[in-house]
Amino acid sequence: MGLRFLSVIFFISQVFMVYAQSDSGALLGANLVQNSGFEKGGEPWKLAQNASVDHAAGYNSGSSLLVKNDDPEKKFSGTSQRLDIAPGSTIYFKAKVKGNLSSKSEKPKSDGARVYIQAYDEFGKVISGRYPKLSGLGTFDWKELSGDYTVPIDAAYVSIAVGLYNGVTGEAWFDDVTIQTEKPPFIEAFLMKPHYRGMIQEKGEQVFSEHIIINRGYYENSKEDILVRYVLKNVVNKTIDKFEVKLPGSTTDTILAFSPKTKLQEGDYTLVGEYKSNLSNSSFSRIHKVEVVRNWPMVYIDEEGYTVKNGERIFPFGLYIGHPDDEHLERIKQAGFNTVLSYGYGHNANFEEYLDKAERYDLHVIYSLKDFYEGGALKLGNRKPLDVAKDYVNQIKYKPSLLAWYTVDELLPNWIPKIDELYQTITKIDPHHPTLQVHYYDGYRMLEKYYYNADIIATDPYPVGRPDLSLTSTRVKAGLQATHHTKGHWAVLQSMDWAVYQKEKKPNPPNLDELRNQCYQALIHGAKGILFYTYYDLFQERYPRKNTLDYDNFNKIWPDVVRMSTEVNALFPVLLNGKNQSVTIVENDKVEISCLTYQGDVFLLIANPFYTSKEIRIKMDEDWKIDIYSQGQITAQVNSDVLTLQLPSIGSGVFKLKSNKE
Repeated sequence: MGLRFLSVIFFISQVFMVYAQSDSGALLGANLVQNSGFEKGGEPWKLAQNASVDHAAGYNSGSSLLVKNDDPEKKFSGTSQRLDIAPGSTIYFKAKVKGNLSSKSEKPKSDGARVYIQAYDEFGKVISGRYPKLSGLGTFDWKELSGDYTVPIDAAYVSIAVGLYNGVTGEAWFDDVTIQTEKPPFIEAFLMKPHYRGMIQEKGEQVFSEHIIINRGYYENSKEDILVRYVLKNVVNKTIDKFEVKLPGSTTDTILAFSPKTKLQEGDYTLVGEYKSNLSNSSFSRIHKVEVVRNWPMVYIDEEGYTVKNGERIFPFGLYIGHPDDEHLERIKQAGFNTVLSYGYGHNANFEEYLDKAERYDLHVIYSLKDFYEGGALKLGNRKPLDVAKDYVNQIKYKPSLLAWYTVDELLPNWIPKIDELYQTITKIDPHHPTLQVHYYDGYRMLEKYYYNADIIATDPYPVGRPDLSLTSTRVKAGLQATHHTKGHWAVLQSMDWAVYQKEKKPNPPNLDELRNQCYQALIHGAKGILFYTYYDLFQERYPRKNTLDYDNFNKIWPDVVRMSTEVNALFPVLLNGKNQSVTIVENDKVEISCLTYQGDVFLLIANPFYTSKEIRIKMDEDWKIDIYSQGQITAQVNSDVLTLQLPSIGSGVFKLKSNKE
């Protein structure tokens, strides 16, 4: 059979609702909006006061929705339609619009008519939404407005709405309002080993493994057999091994594992995976670069998702910062942080000074390349952004303080071809530093789209100011699932105050409990690195930002940040060297928990994301022993073999037990 078959592990499970990188892009289902062209009048739409059905004008048909406003001081709600769409679903929405519009804000490119999505909880309160770019002002013919959105896990329903932005006057016609859910490909494949950029050590374990998912439930429960074939080629494109297996029609989820029949020597190889079925348009192939190396790179992600720098496993714990003056870098280091990321240093002539200063303070640098995309906001004259990015990578890659490249800051999937181009460029000219992406998605299917162009994927919940902090767990869990436990998995948490960004908000910076709670939720769900956004916002109290630094405001917040950092730093030995252990939950009121063992001790990481007291009951291991029943914010009680842990509002921390196990 060519490649020596180590193991093929089949397990049938609930069909995964996922999306992997696909050459054909997103597959979409039918339009879920009823009466999307308004041919049947206003039902089931909820018409706004300034909206009516126009049966004399339309994009495809003779009808459309006409929205009028003649008073810039009037505010109208959007004309909306409620839809019951499963939480976690990725949806794509769009509408056609034409108009004759003006605005008191006089922003012709960023104002006008709109289409948007909002998700609601069971009490009808808005949880979140997506508000794409508006139509612009002036007189214009039919154009399309569009966006995509992942329905939050805790959403009861969503609505799509169209209308005019506040302050906009004139007329706009809307037609062909559409919502489509994303339909995953019939076959998906995620290469899990080699786990990092296709690298295999010459003297180490040489194993290939792949997670294959067959989405039969989306295709009328197709029972097609799937033929999977792998071909391993050397640098001159000569086939040196093959492996082939047929997955039976009952398979929905499986991991294939295999190794070469002979040890691979140092050099470059290619692994071609082919996935075939008789279902129309379902077959595809994927090429993976494989490199057999003598030694791992200077910085890389190990098989457990930890960052390794100069042969030492580290836990990146840092802050987004502004300009790296000595005063700030010294303060950040003394507070216990080890990593910084600055947007100001992406396109900046003083980049060497920045990296050298960070080295003096023993701080790791994640260098920002997030703006080097054609069509982005960065203006570089006649030079292409990718060429300028190459220059920075070549000049900076030897700096000792460099930890990683920051390549994506919340870019939507339509940017993926350009993201992939930048990623491939970086990996080619700098094999020694990983890349980091940050996303705000609640669902892992959206994050999976970036699987093949990132080394580290992070999510940024920013929950403080919401009814609870549970969004942290929602997004961090999604990140872990999207990486298939094979890539770096980090969290970007909130230290800033939303009042600095939204003028209607009152100052409400995260307090110590909220800072700490976010950290524990992230750690519980497997984050192997944590960054806080942002240091420089701590010097601001309200929108808009001032040019001067408000030290009075900073000094009110920073002590809590330091206390939180000190507590997390004390956990580093456990996080970096401990072993995960499962716990048996007897009863749980939405408390987050995980367990690590280290040097004979048991560490229960616990977080209550809610602003009310909660408790969790777990089964006591017969080898566990409790010396102290009240630890930090956590109080324990034992009844027979059940351990009850009680936490106050937004309570979190570590509950430590002794273990008699060797």
